Amino acid sequence: MAQEIRTLTGLRGLAALGVINHHVNIFVVGGTVWLRGQTFVDLFFVLSGFVMSLTYLGHDATGAASSERASLASIPCIGVSPTMTQALLLVIAVAIYAAPAISGSDAWFLLPVYPPLIYALAANDGRIGWLNNRVAVWLGDISYSLYLIHPVVLLGLKGGFDAMPKMPQALALLVYGVAATALSIVLSAASYRWLEKPARAMLSARKQQAAPRQNARLPVSVSHHMRQSPAKE
Repeated sequence: MAQEIRTLTGLRGLAALGVINHHVNIFVVGGTVWLRGQTFVDLFFVLSGFVMSLTYLGHDATGAASSERASLASIPCIGVSPTMTQALLLVIAVAIYAAPAISGSDAWFLLPVYPPLIYALAANDGRIGWLNNRVAVWLGDISYSLYLIHPVVLLGLKGGFDAMPKMPQALALLVYGVAATALSIVLSAASYRWLEKPARAMLSARKQQAAPRQNARLPVSVSHHMRQSPAKE
């Protein structure tokens, strides 16, 4: 399993866009049942949790791959084709929007489907082109900033929406959806470049500086233990 699973990163970026448009629909325009995408929020968090777990499991203090990450890398990719994976994605996308329109309730029943979806995507990393393209992966890279920044953007747009003459709901959703998405992406790209990436680099440098000190203590403790333990004949 690669250090970055680009297929998951790309899907996380698209899920973040789904979250933005869901919140535009609910909090700015006033909500239409046909475009409620609450379950995109759950998908975004499930994907983010998995990616963050890989980050923390990535390497131990010696810099070697951790046993947990190695076990993830050894999972066999049996019976999960790119076609099947994309079909599952299509079913999930349709269900996210169709369930509220049909039953009035969000598609909570999809939550148990997300773990096998993640497995299928990881198994087919690099084999689903539209999730591995540069734009989707870049959106995934800035997706944490997108999630944090877009509520502030929506708050500003809400004031403008309330002050403007009323327009048809579909047109309002289109206009404010495009505006919220574009502005959120611009601000998030700036945040990612000048805040998030430097902060990650600083934390990574501190971790690398701490690793030699931890490694230096290991032989001492081992040798001390060996001196304390009597040799067996």
